[in-house]
Amino acid sequence: MDTLFRAWLWDGACWMEATTLSISDRGFRYGASVFETVFVKAGSPLFWQAHIRQFQEARSALAEVAIPEIPEFPRKDQLQMLARHWVDGRDALLRLVATEGEGRMGEGCSTQTLIAYAEILSESGSGEAPLHVTVFPEAFTPVLHGHKTGSYLFHLRARRHAIAQGVDESILVRENREWVSASMANLFLISNGEIQTPPLASGARKGIVRSWIGQEVGIREKVLFKEDFLSAEGIFITNSRMGIREVRRIDGDEVSVSQKTIDLCRRWMEVLHQAG
Repeated sequence: MDTLFRAWLWDGACWMEATTLSISDRGFRYGASVFETVFVKAGSPLFWQAHIRQFQEARSALAEVAIPEIPEFPRKDQLQMLARHWVDGRDALLRLVATEGEGRMGEGCSTQTLIAYAEILSESGSGEAPLHVTVFPEAFTPVLHGHKTGSYLFHLRARRHAIAQGVDESILVRENREWVSASMANLFLISNGEIQTPPLASGARKGIVRSWIGQEVGIREKVLFKEDFLSAEGIFITNSRMGIREVRRIDGDEVSVSQKTIDLCRRWMEVLHQAG
């Protein structure tokens, strides 16, 4: 068994360590699932309650009806109990997953399958080095706008494209040329001192760092195109693992450096330092 990875299934009463998932589960068969990723800093999950709220919203969107909360799941002490024997104060990613449950296409599923799995990180993923990105050439069609879903093949292919190009990330673009996000992160620009980001309705994802930025300095949702980014005062991307990372180059085009981005990165690193 991988000593840096653990998974648990909710059995209706408690979390049980697990290494398998039923092949009749619709998350496995059709990718019918949603997830939320929590960064665990030095053994402590960051923004836990906010992640739980987003996970609950995604579960309801998956079911297309409001569903009850998972008993006991939001309690931070339960997470720490599950992980304490092997996290041992290290950084980790905890992913919460809900699938539609077991059943054939078109059949109703009475109960969602709930999974929690965690992976110890060799490094936190947060850093200060600016990123180089490329535009993924295929048109992106979002699923369950604003939520992170198990239908992730397109994102994985975009990520592989970036690796093949020798850069850090790929930008996802819709058929109408809207820029939506990076393959694994939300996307922002700074224009006239204002932080702008694609709207959830365009396919951007709800994110904890995205919400934190909105609370700290404010953001404006706006439909954005390539020319908006190339003329921006600064560009950055965010997710729970990397935090906030400045973008310095898009394909062959250099991007301006913004003091506002630098200051925001510094404030985020202070949050992580205080948590650790």
